Amino acid sequence: MYSIDTARIYATGQSMGAMMTIGLNIARPDLFAASYVVAGQWPTDQTAVLADKQLWIMVSEGDDKAYPAENAITALAEQRGATVARAVRNGQSTQQQFAEAFDSLTAKGASINYVALEKGSTVPAGTAPGGAGSEHIGTWRIAYGIPAVRDWILQQHLGVDRYAFAP
Repeated sequence: MYSIDTARIYATGQSMGAMMTIGLNIARPDLFAASYVVAGQWPTDQTAVLADKQLWIMVSEGDDKAYPAENAITALAEQRGATVARAVRNGQSTQQQFAEAFDSLTAKGASINYVALEKGSTVPAGTAPGGAGSEHIGTWRIAYGIPAVRDWILQQHLGVDRYAFAP
């Protein structure tokens, strides 16, 4: 039998996986301790419950679908009382620069950390910008290559173990 710490269940996904992460948080708002949403979208009018969640969101300013959607979702979360810490960063930043930016953002103590990567900075060197989905797809390799974000997520936990399994 496997031991599961039910106060430390997390969700993450990119693109369609990000949509699944958002949808699961809406359907089961009491299940996940934190979630990482990368380049995702969802109908804003259904996302009010996200105001009570611990989220890290990353998207490219050049992503013409996910960027406006994430702006709308975080604006609604703020209207519902969430604190949102926002930053715009260059996707070509070094790991040290990302770590410093991460520290600056999390020092604000917000429940939702929202990072937009500068338009054009998510496209890998040698790739022509503007290709179908290049800003969208380029976000993924950056988002999952930042250890500090992963570490932040793994530090989050639910206050109450709501789903304890009997031995």
